[in-house]
Amino acid sequence: MQSGLILLVDADRRVQKAFTRAAAEQGLEVVACDTARAGVNAACALDPTAIVTELELPDFDGHWLLAQLRDQPTDVAITPILVVTHEIDTSSRARTLQAGADVYLQKPIAAADLLAQVRALVEMSRRILE
Repeated sequence: MQSGLILLVDADRRVQKAFTRAAAEQGLEVVACDTARAGVNAACALDPTAIVTELELPDFDGHWLLAQLRDQPTDVAITPILVVTHEIDTSSRARTLQAGADVYLQKPIAAADLLAQVRALVEMSRRILE
């Protein structure tokens, strides 16, 4: 797991810019992808510290992405994943968590708050794995 590298899978360029800028201020690097397939490829190649994704993606939905990531035969399968989406119904939340998300957050969310969630989840994962 590369320390300080966050994979962001979201087609919204404004979200990518805001999140990347906020992460850089905290000394974190962000690699952004526009599609679910690109997200899987990047996750496998880069072994990020955490993955942040939207459910609504141009090629496949976030549930497909979660299934692909959790099915990897490498450490990518245990990477903390945060889903940030506009979907708010409880069935979507339950389905997303069952698909492999560790955290489900509703948009809009401030980039600083999202980064705090990422850091907390990564630290919790480190404590569990030690």
